[in-house]
Amino acid sequence: MIRIRYFAKLGVPAECTFGTFVFERSCDLVAVLLLSLFIVSGSDFLLIAVGFVLAIVGGVLLCALKPGILQMLEGLCERLGIPLIPRALAFLQAGVSHCRGWLGPVDMMVGLVLGVAAWAVVGLSFVYLLSNFSSGVPFLDALSIYPLSMLVGAASMIPGGVGTTEGAMVLLLGQYGFAVGTALLLAVVIRIVTLWFGVLVGFCALAYLEFNGRHNEGELHAEQHRS
Repeated sequence: MIRIRYFAKLGVPAECTFGTFVFERSCDLVAVLLLSLFIVSGSDFLLIAVGFVLAIVGGVLLCALKPGILQMLEGLCERLGIPLIPRALAFLQAGVSHCRGWLGPVDMMVGLVLGVAAWAVVGLSFVYLLSNFSSGVPFLDALSIYPLSMLVGAASMIPGGVGTTEGAMVLLLGQYGFAVGTALLLAVVIRIVTLWFGVLVGFCALAYLEFNGRHNEGELHAEQHRS
């Protein structure tokens, strides 16, 4: 959500940026779930993933189509004198309401297709890692292990799913005969080249945006001083 800081400088309201974030993440959840459905083993994890995605996406759709629900909760919290929650619910309502503009078939299809394509690349990276161990994991199962582990990690509500995603991956690989040490190695490697590489790129982007923003502000102040 730190994107709000930078889009605000371009004149984009925080509620609109938040609405985009909600729509994007909802499409991501559905796309990752679709890739997870190929797996044959790990039915318990799959049930967790399906339940989590249905709860989140269903909640977003319900609040987007029935904004009165959040308004009712906001009013209830105000009457009970609960601090901060009413403001948070008001911001949530304003953000989710922006999602209604993207609930058309074209926007939803584009979001899902691009989401599936992006996450399939990550899944194929994991398939490539497995191929180096001459594993007997079927291709579709191998493609689904990483996405399913991601959903289990997301359901844990731990930032980045750190620990839970890797644990789910180790357990899933164990069902195909992988030793714990090998499975853990695979889990750590794929997370380094996906999650942590993304974090590194993100920090580089933040550094650029902060430097560029301060540079522009400095030029603006200098121009004002000359005027």
